[in-house]
Amino acid sequence: MMSYQVFFEADLVAHCGDRVDGAFLNTLVLTDIASGWTECLPLLHKSEAQVIEALNVFEQLLPFNMLGLDTDNGSEFIKYELLKFCEIKKITFTRSRAYRKNDQAHVEEKNGSIVRKLIGYDRYEGRHAWHALAEVYAVLRLYVNFFQLSMKLISKERRGAKVHKSYDKAQTPYQRLMSCTHINQEIKNQLRNQYERLNPVILLENLKKLQDKFWQFAWNKNMLAEENSKIKNEETLSQVLQLKKIEERQYKRTPKPRKSLDIRTWRTRQDPFENVWGDLEIRLTLEPHCTAKTLLDQLIEQFPTTYSSKHLRTLQRRVAEWRTNQIKERYIATIIFAG
Repeated sequence: MMSYQVFFEADLVAHCGDRVDGAFLNTLVLTDIASGWTECLPLLHKSEAQVIEALNVFEQLLPFNMLGLDTDNGSEFIKYELLKFCEIKKITFTRSRAYRKNDQAHVEEKNGSIVRKLIGYDRYEGRHAWHALAEVYAVLRLYVNFFQLSMKLISKERRGAKVHKSYDKAQTPYQRLMSCTHINQEIKNQLRNQYERLNPVILLENLKKLQDKFWQFAWNKNMLAEENSKIKNEETLSQVLQLKKIEERQYKRTPKPRKSLDIRTWRTRQDPFENVWGDLEIRLTLEPHCTAKTLLDQLIEQFPTTYSSKHLRTLQRRVAEWRTNQIKERYIATIIFAG
């Protein structure tokens, strides 16, 4: 009986920080279109050799046979070596259209919801960081595929200006595979045995610990590549990394300095309603139900060269702020009078 065959979308996520020079870690993300099963594999650097090596590792992780592989037009994918690999493995190799990100919508979504959300945007280099990232993904793949629910789009229909989308019941990739009729019982038994040995609470705790360990290898602007390359001893490297202050991170679950909470009281541009606000206040006082749109239409009629529809949102904020202040003043006056 043939084993389950899946068609994967593949993409690379670069861990280069704010610059793309030199060698840095990458993540190869593979997503099964049917079930949503996702695998993340770390690459030491961006090359077709690293991609092929990662695909060989992926082949040993699951009992699935890869039926097809769809990639973008990156130089790490559009190579004769990868095409030859797919021909040997009898894998259908396809690529997306140029400048069409939606051709790989499934894997692009996983890039953001899994890799960027849990790993982040910092720069990582070297084998120490690569080993730490591999440990993170070894736990992450179990937590995401066996316990993380997701919905799949069933259909979408345009009705006038709106698009109505229909989704199936939220399920984990494991649940979708277990309900699939194309998978033989042997594969289902393997997945079930693996699922019964897992504890999501323990997986999540281990994932957080491995994240903290991996984030120590993030580079900031003050840490030069030459300094890191000279450090050979792992203990010395750990001490240096602890002394370095990691910059603000752009993702969740990481300690980062908060921005100042001081309220800005100054303007960054000229007030467009400075000369007419007194008249507008009188109008709002006499006609409390008058809207900002009505006021702006009258201003455009009186001063067509000064005001236009682009001032609507500014006037709406100003009117809302004025009405809030009026309510506060009445509330305070009521309390003072009652006292």
